[in-house]
Order: sequence, then structure tokens, then C-alpha cells
Amino acid sequence: MDVRVGARIGVVVGVCLALEFGDCAGRAGLVERFGMHAMGSFDTQMTAQVQKAVQQSSTPVPAPMIDFLGSPEFRGGMMLAGFAFLSVGLVVLSTLFGAFHGLLRMRRRPAA
Repeated sequence: MDVRVGARIGVVVGVCLALEFGDCAGRAGLVERFGMHAMGSFDTQMTAQVQKAVQQSSTPVPAPMIDFLGSPEFRGGMMLAGFAFLSVGLVVLSTLFGAFHGLLRMRRRPAA
């Protein structure tokens, strides 16, 4: 095993972890929103943060943009963007650790 093999294993493990995390987070979100009806506080908090950011903005924000920022589509997009960022970080870290592990497992030739 060398660095390249370790990195390849790390990529596969990272992609599998990211997909499993996305699946679990998606199912948990569906159960929270539609099964337990417990996402109201999240929606309220997200809307309050958007309103605060709009008020602190130095440039004027048009009313249709404010309506879009409070929409469920925007919240969904923000969740997807956060998941994508987390997934990329997870794959990169997994690749680096796999390569490091491959480096540690390389056979060394005895010094002559």
C-alpha cells in the first residue's frame, strides 16, 4: 500500500460518508418537518437572521428579493449549500488521512 492507494481509499470512504450523512440528514429533516411538525422554530430563526442581515445591509434590498430570502426555496437552497460544503470538506479530509495512512504503511527498503 502506498500514498496513492491510501488516497483512493480515502476518496471512496469520504464519498460514502457524505452520501450516508446526506441520507440521514434528509430523513431526519423530513421526519422533523412532516412527522413531528417541529421545524417552526428553525423557520422563525432563519427568517429573523435574514431580516437582520437585510437591515444591516448598506445597499437597499428590493422587496421581491426580501420575499425570496424568506421563502422555503431559499431555506432549502441554503441547506443544500451547507451540505455541499460539508461534503467537500469531508471528502478532502478523508483523502488526506487516507494518503497519510498509505504513507505510514509503505514498505521501506533497508539502508545498504
